[in-house]
Amino acid sequence: MSSIAMRLPRTLRVSRFLKCRMHSVFCSGNKIILPTTASLAFSVLSPASPVYSRFLNKEGAIFEEKKIVCPLHSYHESIHSQIEKMKEKARPKSIIELFVIAFEKIGSCFQLVLRAVFHLAIFAPVAMTSWFLFFPKLRLPWYHFLMISLQVCGATFVKLGQWAATRPDILPLDMCRELSTLYSTTRCIEFPKMKKIIERELGQKLEDVFDEIDLTPLGSGCIAQVYRARLKNSNDWVVLKVKRPHIDAYFESDLQLLSLLSSCLGTIPCMQYMKLQESIAIFTKMMYQQLDFRIEAVNLIHFRENFKDDDQFVFPDPYLNLTTPHLLVESYEAGTPLPVLMEHSSSKNAEIAYLGFMGFLHMLLVDNFLHADLHPGNILVRESVPCRIPLKKSICHRSFRFRESHSQLVFLDTGLVNELEESQKRNFVDIFIALAQGNGYEAGRLLVERAPQPSPPVIDPEGFMRDIGDLVNENMEDGVFNLANLEIANALTRMMSSSLAHHVTLDCRFVNLFMSVVILEGVGRQLDKNLNIIAAALPVMRYAFPQYGEVGEGMEVRRRLRCRRLRRILLLSSH
Repeated sequence: MSSIAMRLPRTLRVSRFLKCRMHSVFCSGNKIILPTTASLAFSVLSPASPVYSRFLNKEGAIFEEKKIVCPLHSYHESIHSQIEKMKEKARPKSIIELFVIAFEKIGSCFQLVLRAVFHLAIFAPVAMTSWFLFFPKLRLPWYHFLMISLQVCGATFVKLGQWAATRPDILPLDMCRELSTLYSTTRCIEFPKMKKIIERELGQKLEDVFDEIDLTPLGSGCIAQVYRARLKNSNDWVVLKVKRPHIDAYFESDLQLLSLLSSCLGTIPCMQYMKLQESIAIFTKMMYQQLDFRIEAVNLIHFRENFKDDDQFVFPDPYLNLTTPHLLVESYEAGTPLPVLMEHSSSKNAEIAYLGFMGFLHMLLVDNFLHADLHPGNILVRESVPCRIPLKKSICHRSFRFRESHSQLVFLDTGLVNELEESQKRNFVDIFIALAQGNGYEAGRLLVERAPQPSPPVIDPEGFMRDIGDLVNENMEDGVFNLANLEIANALTRMMSSSLAHHVTLDCRFVNLFMSVVILEGVGRQLDKNLNIIAAALPVMRYAFPQYGEVGEGMEVRRRLRCRRLRRILLLSSH
């Protein structure tokens, strides 16, 4: 056993019996290993491939590169801290400690009541004007009123509205469109307030770490603001993602109120189909992922490892020793925001469109580690980047590059990721291939047959299958389902209305994937009017699915597919 392993307590050395997943950090000086996990069971010890990240000394200069073995899942508490918490809970409490705990419980309940009264005062007018929904001309004003109310209630409800905007399976499409404006209506906070947070997290003055910092934020969201800075004694520009003040103050109570509300509404028969409790549970998990910036840092490491052999996709490099739950420091990646390119035509727009879809397929099929917040605002474009092809590569391989330079995509904001289970991945591939081949009836049958369980009985399943079949048949071109001929808003309305009418429950992750495809298709159509992503994806799906079936349930697609093979198929399918 290595000297590093001998430093571990016996509990961790027998991890093959505990079956815990580990996150190891190996340093060239003092050799340490830092395990992280969400529990002491339910996962197999399987460290990933090593990657490198830069560490800084107190003066801000790079003094060492450290080898990091990143986990397949990112967690924010170590086994040691969990064991200490378990011991603390098991330790007998004194009378004073019991009084303190009781006082804290009473304080939490009082805070919960105050938050409930506050939200009731905000949403009471929204509820009293809900009769506007019976009149088509009054619906849009009411949706706008709802959006403003969510803004007033704070970051938790703003994120709830943003997440609800991606769920046309349970909400009207016009409401989703109005709620999507929450992405661009966040106000900036003055820098002096954010400076206090940065210095608190770093434990030192800004001047001791950075030589220069731009006071104007690069971006502002409901959770964080982003600034650019230059490290002291270094020419490296970095990005500071700083959590807004008081975000965590009412987070727990807001989620408790949402959980209580969803439980009450779930008892209403007409609401049981919507599975509100499941939806709020997914939203709660999403919020926890976004509120701890260390999780985003680990996700960045994972993405950089997945795309280390492909220079067409770039992810920022996190500075782990400067990152805390409230502050993320990562390398500054220059590029043109994708929305800017979408407003102007360019000869490389078609290449950028296919490149973005290729990156999506790589995350989905090869890595099963998908960026769950892929919208144009989180993508930067670099044009005319020199190709880096080793001389040992064959002429045939290099011929797929076409030119001496190419475009690069920079993906930002990786706090949210999505990983499909084996059954969910198979369902997605089956349904996608059925749609691509124009077999809408088969796609409808799969949606009914593989609906999440338990779910209410489906009403007239044949009618639902015919509805999906008619929708697909109306948009066929050369034997392939063509999204370019499809009015997305109308199609979504018809599909979701049919699922509501027939009580067909749709898998939440499938809906999120479908929305990602719709967003990518919309972006790609603006860049290249002739783009048909389903036709382009069909060869990849046909290639991926047989391999997936051969390796069985317990193996990953990544062992069979390679990024270069994926590129060749996509480039050939586009010509």
